[in-house]
Amino acid sequence: MTSGLSGTPVDGQKLMIRIKDNGTARAITWGASFQSSGVGTLLATTVINKTHHIGLIYDSAAAKWVCIAADSAGY
Repeated sequence: MTSGLSGTPVDGQKLMIRIKDNGTARAITWGASFQSSGVGTLLATTVINKTHHIGLIYDSAAAKWVCIAADSAGY
């Protein structure tokens, strides 16, 4: 997930990621710049033919995108 990211995020910046597979469940490997919070857990895999949204906020003290919400079931 870290390839292709550019720019310099600022503390509190929000990022929404939308993921949909191609009919096959896919493993998601999050890079070192992402972490789960006590509330939101980063998805490990997609659900076949479902769309997932993951909400993150940048924490400059940790220098990481922190997951605050994830739709693990998809729609």
